[in-house]
Amino acid sequence: MCNKAYSDKSTLIKHKHRHSEESPYVYDDCNKAYTNKSSLKKHKRIHSGQCPYSCEVCNKAFSQRTHLIRHQRIHSCERPYVCDVCNNLYSDKSSLIKHKRICIVECHYSCEVRNKAFNQQSSLNIYQCMHNVECAGN
Repeated sequence: MCNKAYSDKSTLIKHKHRHSEESPYVYDDCNKAYTNKSSLKKHKRIHSGQCPYSCEVCNKAFSQRTHLIRHQRIHSCERPYVCDVCNNLYSDKSSLIKHKRICIVECHYSCEVRNKAFNQQSSLNIYQCMHNVECAGN
């Protein structure tokens, strides 16, 4: 179907499940079905309360590695998701998506020096003054 090649048969079989939409791995307690064993294993952690991934900074524990990675951005201040309308930064994709729903409609006041947008002229003025950009209206 996609001409991908794999060195072992089991990996090929896992990959074929994605194309066929077959979900042979079922969790009996809730009847959720998955295309691969690792996804089923991750789901089982939700029911068991098992949290094998913990933050080295605050010791908060997570059931999924991706949840730990997203959490660690709180400590590192990493914000890899950028709004293409106003250039605001976000630590996770869902926050960016929520922001964009509002920003696309409301962010009409732009700082041309720093390529950032705001939903109110007063917010733009404050921003420009804080960053030593010539203040609008002065």
